[in-house]
Amino acid sequence: MNSITKLHTEIFSKQYYDFIEKNVLGEFETAKILGQFYTNFNVARKMITEVIENYHFNQPTIKIIDPFCGDGRLLKLFIELLSEKGLKDIKLEIEIWDISLDNVQEAEKGIKETATQYSVDISTTKRVADAYINYRSFSCGFDICITNPPWGILKPQKVFNSKHNEIKIEEYKAAISTYDSYMKQEFYLSQPTSKFGKWGTNLSRCGVEVALHLVQQKGVCGLVSPASLLSDQVSVPLRRWIFQNHKVFNINYYPAEAKLYGKADTSSISMVLKKGEEEPNICVSLFNRELECRTHLLNESEYDYIKQQSYTFPFAIGIEKIPLLMKFEQFRTIEYYSSLWGVKFTREIDETRISEKLKETGNIVFIKGYMVDRFGIDINPIKYIDESIVTVPASVYKDKIVWRDVARLSSKRTMKAAIVKKGYIAGNSLGTAYLGSDNLNLLKALLVIMNSFVFEMQVRALLTTNHVSAGIIKKLKIPKIDKHTEYIAAMYDKFLEGEKITEQDLECTVAKIYKLSKDEFFDLLSIFQIDEDEKELLRRSANRILNYERLVDYDR
Repeated sequence: MNSITKLHTEIFSKQYYDFIEKNVLGEFETAKILGQFYTNFNVARKMITEVIENYHFNQPTIKIIDPFCGDGRLLKLFIELLSEKGLKDIKLEIEIWDISLDNVQEAEKGIKETATQYSVDISTTKRVADAYINYRSFSCGFDICITNPPWGILKPQKVFNSKHNEIKIEEYKAAISTYDSYMKQEFYLSQPTSKFGKWGTNLSRCGVEVALHLVQQKGVCGLVSPASLLSDQVSVPLRRWIFQNHKVFNINYYPAEAKLYGKADTSSISMVLKKGEEEPNICVSLFNRELECRTHLLNESEYDYIKQQSYTFPFAIGIEKIPLLMKFEQFRTIEYYSSLWGVKFTREIDETRISEKLKETGNIVFIKGYMVDRFGIDINPIKYIDESIVTVPASVYKDKIVWRDVARLSSKRTMKAAIVKKGYIAGNSLGTAYLGSDNLNLLKALLVIMNSFVFEMQVRALLTTNHVSAGIIKKLKIPKIDKHTEYIAAMYDKFLEGEKITEQDLECTVAKIYKLSKDEFFDLLSIFQIDEDEKELLRRSANRILNYERLVDYDR
């Protein structure tokens, strides 16, 4: 970036941050808009310990930076832990950046006090600067970088829009747009591969690029990020660049339920890595809500699987379950079969101001999320679409599967699906899938699979939020079920009629067509919150169904 371009960009940056400073009301609103969520102490301590363990302290002076320093807590903790390791003789040349003068002053003061307390020799350089612009001038300039970049999306935030008039909102959008134009060009690897509308630049993703560019060839970087960096569907280019150009030592995962960031209800990770060749032996630690930890060292085949999945880590089900996911690789995706079977995915009607589109009588019944349960629906109250103001999609005249998101991943189920007959229109709180043909038996078989633990396990392996999108569904693996369709559909009918077929029988039948052994099936079930009574029912069904070589050998 030449000096003139940098000057212009700095002006755009200053305009954006000055606008926020002048117009945002209160600390919470500022933190929300700028993505300022300070690092939890437990997260920081483990990450920094791993940074120290993986850096070779073989020189008298170390240059270290936090380009998004906030209150300086990461560098203060680094000094403390370095002292605990007996490495007091090393001089630290510390650099801190932040867009806030108050932050860099507070950080510098705290860092100096900590260095004095632990008798560590330091020098500090502070810069009131935008790291997203400033980093180019310091590329490969540091031995160590430890940071937690902002967790925001560069877009108009509801918290701002709800408190300002239209003129201010338009000024706000203009300030974002100019700054965002630079970010899209500068951090193209971090741009989401798909987004709604013009917005979507993720400041945390861009901050990861900044941090890794600041570290020299043999340097080490420790960074904190939302967990979606390693598990979503839109960050693939950035993930490929990270893993193909860096040696990753450690990945630590923390679930949203741990509540480590105040009101930010999101899962997070920390990573420790250095520039270099890709290697498979990554140590992955998964924490639960009580911060109890289980650790898994990836082997080569597990890493190859993750690589084939665009470096997507199945945090929600546990890294140790990768061998089960690998077994499903023998099957095709739902997206593949969709073209063969004519499966179409859609959303039927926007629920925004839905009351204005409903009436007491009519021909087409409206159904929304809470009305759907596993294998059934309960329409209450019954309302009809006003066809004089709503264009009815063709899918309304088809039998279809609808599904809804239930709750967070810690719940027993994250989705529930049912078949609704012709004449229903689903709100957009429901996903919808229907067949081009009228093959009701195939639809029933697909429903049984979608409501199974085997299917749910695959869903959880891909989820980064509680939303089960059609995009997720299409990526899941299913066996070729053509020869089993009528059999499974008949079981489904008997189950609904209460004729001795249980829900557990359906579960084990799905496990059978996925070629799972009894042991593999119960290994899979360990992911879910299942009480002892249900486990016993599943065990009885498994003894009957999974012990036979062929599905048709089991006949009630």
